[in-house]
Amino acid sequence: MVQGHNVVTPPSQATIRAGRPYRPPEGATSLSDPRPEAAPRIAWLLGTSRMLAGPSAVTHRRSFVTALNAAGIACDETRVSRWESGAASAPQSVVRAYEKILGLERGSLAVPIDSVHSVDRHDLRVATVVLDGQAELENLLEKTFHGSAEGEEWLHLVRLINVSGSVFLRESEWLCLARKLATEQCRAFGLAQLTRVNALRELIQHPRAQRHVLKAIGELILDERVERRVDLIQLVALVSDPHASALILRLLNSDDARIRMGAATAAAAMVVDGTFTPSLREELAEASQRLTRSSPESSAALDLSVRVAGTSVSPDRHELVERDIARAVTRTVSEIANPPALQARVEADSMLNQLIRDALFHSHFRRRQAALTLLAASPYADGVAKACSMLLGHQDVTVAIRAARVLTTLARDEEAVQLAGYAAGAGAGALRPEALRALAHLPSRLDGEVAEIALECLHDVSPSVRSAAAYACGMHGLLPELADGHPLAVTAAWWAEQGGRVIA
Repeated sequence: MVQGHNVVTPPSQATIRAGRPYRPPEGATSLSDPRPEAAPRIAWLLGTSRMLAGPSAVTHRRSFVTALNAAGIACDETRVSRWESGAASAPQSVVRAYEKILGLERGSLAVPIDSVHSVDRHDLRVATVVLDGQAELENLLEKTFHGSAEGEEWLHLVRLINVSGSVFLRESEWLCLARKLATEQCRAFGLAQLTRVNALRELIQHPRAQRHVLKAIGELILDERVERRVDLIQLVALVSDPHASALILRLLNSDDARIRMGAATAAAAMVVDGTFTPSLREELAEASQRLTRSSPESSAALDLSVRVAGTSVSPDRHELVERDIARAVTRTVSEIANPPALQARVEADSMLNQLIRDALFHSHFRRRQAALTLLAASPYADGVAKACSMLLGHQDVTVAIRAARVLTTLARDEEAVQLAGYAAGAGAGALRPEALRALAHLPSRLDGEVAEIALECLHDVSPSVRSAAAYACGMHGLLPELADGHPLAVTAAWWAEQGGRVIA
């Protein structure tokens, strides 16, 4: 969960300004478009954050302009209106000012916004950074090599490397840098993870660093001790090179089902971006057919098959459930996340509905992730988490699993006991490992009965449950040393070497 948001004022204490409520921009992206338009979604995040996440004194646009001016941002009400409608892009300095005025954690808006920009290739922007002397660069490099750099420092270092022509590292140093960043990403969550993912996205574009980043990613993908190695496969999709396409094809034929699914989502992204090598498209189509036959219910298999088939697919194939179910579930989640007290301050929010529906059910992985990133950064995060926790018992298992996966980003400590119940439940089936992964990302360290359940799951008969339990226990620093011969002994040793989760 992205941390740092103020708790939304309850209805009994709400200070609702007089006049017309704020009207968010509308979501107009077609369901068939795998790349949603970034501008209105980012504008939605800025506007709803001002209205619902900050002090009531700045909910009136005029008061907010005064606060922006005091923070060194020269603007007027018209300019703020353009930023919050999507008519104009808010510079990073403005986004940082929003964070400060609203009392949010530094980066809690800027980092998610950069992440969403990276998905919309029609709305890419390059962050401007200035090198404050060689000493700054050397200090950042030293911190990263010693494992003490925080997420924002990683991101700043990578941007300095990309804009500076004076960074000269030995081959071993490039590889060490890439390994540390990729490994930390596999242990980070919330804002700490997002900053490192963004840093990897930018570092993999650097001519000197690219092959070292790919090597580091490849090592982790092949390391069965690493639970989140599949996430790294998505970064390969950013490399427009025949070698990257060939690598994805090899991963699509892996014996590891999770690796195959990760490769499928990466291949789908490359097809969308037009970067998958044309001469390999026939092999990709064959791999897609094999994947669909072996895993017909897989979201990754559907994602790839839709992209390979192009525009000839049925509209129903752009979502993971039937349209009636998607609409009904979205309405339920939206009603819980957006109660009347909030509706009095923000008009009917169609964008919220679209983001919820995308995060839960869209067939394209990056569109789901972009929507989830915005929801996690928004004032609606806790409400969406509460609604998704209620969906864990849904009669449609796909809905339940999709809700659990949303909770891996949004889960709060309040969901701990419920998630532990599903992790332990013999009848929970495929929901068990998903619940354990959500437990891994709870803000507070697991303790009491919840911790005991996670530890008991280390000895479960199901390999997927054992693996997810090791991840949950490892993230919370609870994974014990296991005897030689235990299926998770080497995984426990990896966590002992690496340490627990990264939270900064």
